[in-house]
Amino acid sequence: MPRPEHANRQFIVYFPTEHDLERWKKLAKDAGFPLSKWIYETIEAKLAEQDSKLKDDIIRDLSKLKEDNQKLKDELRLKSLALEKCQTDLFKLRHDVFLHPQQPGIIRYSEELVELLKSGGAWSGSEIMKSLHIDPKDSDAIKIVRKQLQELQDFGLIKEEARGWRWI
Repeated sequence: MPRPEHANRQFIVYFPTEHDLERWKKLAKDAGFPLSKWIYETIEAKLAEQDSKLKDDIIRDLSKLKEDNQKLKDELRLKSLALEKCQTDLFKLRHDVFLHPQQPGIIRYSEELVELLKSGGAWSGSEIMKSLHIDPKDSDAIKIVRKQLQELQDFGLIKEEARGWRWI
């Protein structure tokens, strides 16, 4: 019978054989604990080991996820650069006539450029290139945009101010 202060904290263990009980008592004695304390400490150690394994698994999973995330970021960056190059090439193909004005054909201004300028505000050259998803290092694309801006200004539709290009 447990002491009254331990009455609602007790648990009775039935061993399969007396030999098992004696074996556990010997293990507890060798460890320097009473049997109940040895059982408790052994179970706590096992639980701590499981917690440690779980934490190791979580840390390993987190590390793998961070690595995967970095790979995806790198892949996205590369694909974004490839997409920007494709968009720049497409822009140049659509508006190549601005580089070679002597070629016969219909001149079409970039709808995206016109809509961007109509949206309001002043747009610097770099903001225009970024908004059109055009590589700002592509000299032909810059020439095409600049030529369109100049012609739109000649028609009196836009004007260049200190802060950039503005729709009138």
